[in-house]
Amino acid sequence: MTQRKLIRPRLSEVKEKQQKITKGKKPAPPEQTYAEIYYYQKQMHHRTPMILVLLDGERLKGWIEWWDTACIKFNRHDGPNLLVPKHSIKYMFKDPEAPERPTMRPESAREESGPRE
Repeated sequence: MTQRKLIRPRLSEVKEKQQKITKGKKPAPPEQTYAEIYYYQKQMHHRTPMILVLLDGERLKGWIEWWDTACIKFNRHDGPNLLVPKHSIKYMFKDPEAPERPTMRPESAREESGPRE
């Protein structure tokens, strides 16, 4: 009986072949980047004053209370709250005329006011 010798490529040869094949190709981008989720969560948390521009040109001013894959619940000061389907929104942006939310006072302002009693 004769012994048979298995013929198999070395691991380094296989890796070199794979690198040559995939060298010129870019990897596919991820299917979900979570940028939309991050943006909506940030705007909801800070109650950022927003303007929604609908497909028909109507502008809505308010803030985002919650959202899901199909709709945005939009609260307004001057009218009823709305449930707006995302497919009817042309674009949205932060309201440039809205006052800035107050942040913590700078150290110099604290020192000028003096200690509290």
